[in-house]
Amino acid sequence: MKKTAFLSFLLAFLACASVQAADAEAVETRGETATEAASPTIDAGVVINGVKWASRNVNAPGTFTATPEAAGMLYQWNRRLGWSTDGPLINSDGGAEWDKSLPSGKTWEKANDPSPAGWRVPTVDEIMSLFDIDKVTTEWATQNGVDGIKFTDNATADFIFLPMSYFRRYDQDRDRYYDNYTRYDKHIKPRSGHYWSSTPPDNGVWYNLNFDNLYLGMMSLYETHHRFDMLNIRPVAENYAQDAKAEPVRAETMRVKTRSKNPDDLVRSDQTIFAKTFGDLNGDGEEDIVMITKQTKKSAVVIDRYRGKLDRNSRGILIAFKDGEYYNTVLAIPYCFSSENEDGGVYFPPELDIGIGNGILYFHYGYGRYGYWRYTFRYQNNHFALIGFDRSNNRGGIMERAISINFLTKKKLTSTNTNAQAQLEAENNADENGAEIIEDIWEEVWQDIDIGGLLKLTDTKSCNRLDRMAEEN
Repeated sequence: MKKTAFLSFLLAFLACASVQAADAEAVETRGETATEAASPTIDAGVVINGVKWASRNVNAPGTFTATPEAAGMLYQWNRRLGWSTDGPLINSDGGAEWDKSLPSGKTWEKANDPSPAGWRVPTVDEIMSLFDIDKVTTEWATQNGVDGIKFTDNATADFIFLPMSYFRRYDQDRDRYYDNYTRYDKHIKPRSGHYWSSTPPDNGVWYNLNFDNLYLGMMSLYETHHRFDMLNIRPVAENYAQDAKAEPVRAETMRVKTRSKNPDDLVRSDQTIFAKTFGDLNGDGEEDIVMITKQTKKSAVVIDRYRGKLDRNSRGILIAFKDGEYYNTVLAIPYCFSSENEDGGVYFPPELDIGIGNGILYFHYGYGRYGYWRYTFRYQNNHFALIGFDRSNNRGGIMERAISINFLTKKKLTSTNTNAQAQLEAENNADENGAEIIEDIWEEVWQDIDIGGLLKLTDTKSCNRLDRMAEEN
């Protein structure tokens, strides 16, 4: 994760203090004049899909930025102290030391909300309402020389513009903060936008609106920023009757069948079946079923700058054991896997494949020329335990390194191809007759691993993070 910001405290303070009625040019914000839009504490607001949004970001606590294109200050979750977006790290009280303590609270408390009076940090549902493609048009835009995203209400043609900006984050492992202002050339424009929501999920990682045009033009809602990271805020009106309710992000309490002759009936009504595989998982000779499910929220269908309309609904897993004529659900994780259409950076996203063989359940992620990783589960003691993990690291189609962990024997094998560099050079120097054939030479290192117990599939709500959990176990 990365974070930075756009204005130092001094510039932010001066921008707020110097806004006067001298400039009466029209700006592209609901037809308001610059005079009207420039008040540091008052904003007319724009209604998008039933939610009233401010036309500008939060700047210093209790104030708006001077223009819709200004990034404003950055904030940690549930904290009122603002921070500079670029240049030296300076906060709105004049301090320069990062607060790396973990913010408390289950929601963004009113006393800690830096939004101007009458405004507040938006909820997840309010952010998700912007991605309702039937009511809102989303497009990349450049406004007064600043890149960002434009959300337009289809019924009224009113819109808001959210600028890209830098951001800052704290690296716990190295006990330091970093940002994409210092990581990249300071003359390069910001290439992403990161905006807080006030709603935390239940897995320790907090929601934010995230968009990025560095590679594939991602526009989505991600759980990628921890609470002490620093992001922008685009507030919504405190008391505004919503004409349209956004879909809820979570529906964990939805009632569903757990026993049926038709396994399709076990899938929640807000999901569809993405893939199926059959095989005996509990040794009773019956053909059990594993289904990959997929959410159906309209708000997760987004417009990618390069690939057009994409369904970024997350995927889940449902496992049901066959018992005579019936299937019985034994495990259901509705939000386990990312969408198959997620941003893959400079490469395509990993391809997920689920398999059953000899009573074993496999999750296999293929990543083309960069390798693969695979999780091996076995049903025992009434749960699916992770008994194996394998991963390869490839470069240019040549395997450089492989890891294989057996959690039952508590052994880890690391294999290194000492001829990988020579093979790569041979490939690069290939002529019309092809590359020189250079065989793999593997160096193997065995290690004992110390684990407290086998990891259960039910221990995680996100199967995307199993690789880290497997290697740390």
